[in-house]
Amino acid sequence: VLVYICISATQLSLLFPSNEEHAALRSRTNIWVKSDAQAFNPEISSRAKNLVIVAGHSVIISGHLHDADHDEEDWYLLDYQKGQGLPQAIVSHIKKGIILAAKDPASLLIFSGGMTRSKTGPINEGESYFRVADALELWEHPLSDAPSLSNTVRSRTVIEEFATDSFQNFLFSICRFKEMTGSYPQHISIVSFSFKRHRFEQMH
Repeated sequence: VLVYICISATQLSLLFPSNEEHAALRSRTNIWVKSDAQAFNPEISSRAKNLVIVAGHSVIISGHLHDADHDEEDWYLLDYQKGQGLPQAIVSHIKKGIILAAKDPASLLIFSGGMTRSKTGPINEGESYFRVADALELWEHPLSDAPSLSNTVRSRTVIEEFATDSFQNFLFSICRFKEMTGSYPQHISIVSFSFKRHRFEQMH
């Protein structure tokens, strides 16, 4: 059955905002990807020898990410996770991953984490971390001992979007590295919470 719907010009004007309205909407919308954002560079990434993993811990639930480093409303947190400074901790992990990757031009940075909360729908931790890095402009994080290296990190950062626990963060990120480079990493650095250290060092 084909249903044909005819919309008049008057009706279209109700559906789509005018130029002035569109400008007003943009002024109220947080657009966090800059026009000069560095694109992913497959050639540079394919030559990576080392792997930096930032293990995800939450997903974003807000379009207003410019305060994601302190506003709990930007993240999906369970009741017991609230009031403990998790936004600050998560953003510190993102920053640390970027700094480690900046110090090592031969590294590939991977934000790892899947769709861990059913209520949030198809939103994964890896992409959430990448978007927050964009919104807070963390890619250009100053490095006192390597100030010229930060500007290449975004071009060699990918996400891993299936992990649902720390073991999968580790395993799936190695697989993602192999997918991107054709080889396995010579050295792996993992950024996560201290209470997961034993898991990564002794159990995985």
